[in-house]
Amino acid sequence: MRYISWKRVWLVLIALLISAFWWFPIPSFPDSYGLRVYSNDSALLGYRLSKEGEWRFKSAKQLPDTYLKTLIWQEDRYFFYHPGINPISLIRATWVNLKAGKVKQGGSTLTMQLSRMLLRNRKRSLWNKFREIWISLCLEARHSKNEILQHYTSMVPMGSNVVGLKAGSQLYFGNRAEHLTYAQSALLTLLPNHPGHIYPGRNMDRLLGRRNRLLVGLAQAGEMPAQFLPAALQEPLPVGKLLIKELAPHFVDACVKQEPKGGDFYTTIDHKVQGLALSKLEEYMNRLSSQQVSNGAVMVIGRESHEVLAWVGNTSKSVDGQSIDMLDKPRSYGSLLKPFLYGFCLSEGLLLPHQWVEDLPRQFGSYHPKNASGRHVGLLPASAALAGSLNVTAVDWLYQFGYERFHLLCREAGLTDLTQPAGHYGLSIILGGGEVRPSQIAGLYLSLANEGKEVNMNTGLKEWKFSLSKLSPSAAYYTHMALTESRRPNEQGEWVQHGSGTMVSWKTGTSFGARDAWCAGFSKSHVVLVWLGNASGLGRPGLSGLHSAAPLFFELINRLEAQAELESEMLPPGSKQVSTCGLTGFPKGPYCPKSKQVLTDAKQLSMGVCRYHVKSAGTLSHASGEPVEAVSLNMSPLLSYYTGKAGLFDFINSNSQTEDRKSAPVFLYPRGRVVLSIPKHYKETFFIAEAIPGDRAELLYWHLNDRYLGSTHRMPHQMKIAAPEGNYRLKVINEKGLEQIVSFVIQ
Repeated sequence: MRYISWKRVWLVLIALLISAFWWFPIPSFPDSYGLRVYSNDSALLGYRLSKEGEWRFKSAKQLPDTYLKTLIWQEDRYFFYHPGINPISLIRATWVNLKAGKVKQGGSTLTMQLSRMLLRNRKRSLWNKFREIWISLCLEARHSKNEILQHYTSMVPMGSNVVGLKAGSQLYFGNRAEHLTYAQSALLTLLPNHPGHIYPGRNMDRLLGRRNRLLVGLAQAGEMPAQFLPAALQEPLPVGKLLIKELAPHFVDACVKQEPKGGDFYTTIDHKVQGLALSKLEEYMNRLSSQQVSNGAVMVIGRESHEVLAWVGNTSKSVDGQSIDMLDKPRSYGSLLKPFLYGFCLSEGLLLPHQWVEDLPRQFGSYHPKNASGRHVGLLPASAALAGSLNVTAVDWLYQFGYERFHLLCREAGLTDLTQPAGHYGLSIILGGGEVRPSQIAGLYLSLANEGKEVNMNTGLKEWKFSLSKLSPSAAYYTHMALTESRRPNEQGEWVQHGSGTMVSWKTGTSFGARDAWCAGFSKSHVVLVWLGNASGLGRPGLSGLHSAAPLFFELINRLEAQAELESEMLPPGSKQVSTCGLTGFPKGPYCPKSKQVLTDAKQLSMGVCRYHVKSAGTLSHASGEPVEAVSLNMSPLLSYYTGKAGLFDFINSNSQTEDRKSAPVFLYPRGRVVLSIPKHYKETFFIAEAIPGDRAELLYWHLNDRYLGSTHRMPHQMKIAAPEGNYRLKVINEKGLEQIVSFVIQ
């Protein structure tokens, strides 16, 4: 018989045993943890429990020194020296328990306690104890001591549904684990011994006695400085779990979607700015509750850092739709895209910043836009048209620029929800004919605040790219300046022209049916967006961007910029200077009396020279006695009517005279060959036609299909037209004999 080498046999057995430690299947560690989200200065913004409904968070890689000393001294003083089990402790515990006839002392190491937790704390028996020992040896073979401590401190029960060191320190002390005192560390070390019977709020006297005995033992062993003991013994016990108020519940929900397995995450949110935005929104929503407006959202971004400083997705009160993050929900945006169209038109040379534009009734095919006020102002500078948010003027700009191009540029800029083809929106895209997310609107205004450059709006966990790259530097500057011209509320709530304080560029928006009220803009340091409305889409009378959202916007801006001084804006490096008419803003013509230099990056200008200043008959006498050519303003009767009606003649030129020339009457409604769908009123169909007489006449005579209807003699000239379905010609004649005819169809 061949000689057997027992030495080799033992080596093989040892190798098999070690392999078993490595490859033997053991219960897996939990992969479901809660989530905690922190601000940029480590303040807790919010949290979420694990899938099992437990307060359980991943343990830190480096445990706090006070807790580690307390844990090792109390639970396993030879932890860093044994292979997972301590034979001496096991033998001593067995002897003590046999003598007592019951379990009086445990011999488990921290690794064995972790094994028991992995086995779901099965009933104590000899077989289960053997399984704990085996799994402990396997754990020690596969993990470092530090990794075992991390798993232990993330799974150890702390009473009720509180699990792990991080959860215990947060729920009982409102502290991060690294800030625990010796008294707090001692309490959290003891809680796992009887987590179902002794914990804060239950058996407090026994808990206090055990904690103090542990503190005395630590001081005597030199594990805690002796001078700390008196103060540690006087520290009160927590009476239960703390109530943690969430500052950013909707932002935390977004973090959960991004990190479903949980963890601790540090963001760019500033907890002071977040708290200010949340409190001001809820305070403001209390005022709007009588209007049955339930939801609101606020976003604040650092203008230079591009970091999101506040994300308030909705109110935290229990109202309809409160759980919906409105910053991430597409809504109709009203007029908020007008500044970008204005800037694109400046960049393309379709506009100059102070050029006169005409605000008159217009019809673009079957599309008949109206100003929110229902009125028209005739002539005014383009910048004032933007500041006043005139709808008809904006649609006219879009008609010239092209809605297909504008739709494409908006998509490229970062508005991902404009998913339909450009034709689906048509010209209405500039008046809120689509839907976008408030967070993306904020991103576009952040880009505008940075001269249209690409920006990475950042929360610390996620970035969004926005870019108005087609906006030239000078166009971005003039757009920014135009948005400072709007009237804003003073401290008494009255709307006044901006005078002092930090310069603010801002724009409001109101969606069709008063469903959404917006205000977005930027100051020296911050970009702010406010949205108000109902998550259900229910519109409310009186809800508007100007009167509802703007006051809250400015309340936030004033608080954020309380210490800021009026900033001086630097002119952009324009590629060329253009000499413009000092009054109308068009490139200077031969009869413009004054000029003004304007910067532009446009390769070419398409509007032509000033067409309003024209040569008049006769001459004028200059102060020097030299004769000069007489110049007058060339304005059509329609334009004169609306400009005068808006009270803007003084703004234009109090001494200017409209050129005296013969002109025919002008129809205000209907205009052009149109099809009128008229509702029936008491078996009669009618509409009100409106016209102006022209040529400084006062009387108008009305004819329908050559049938005389009557005359009108005061502005506005209106005539009731009652007729059945059919084709018609409406004619008006002024007292100078000049006439105007319009054809229309009633159906």
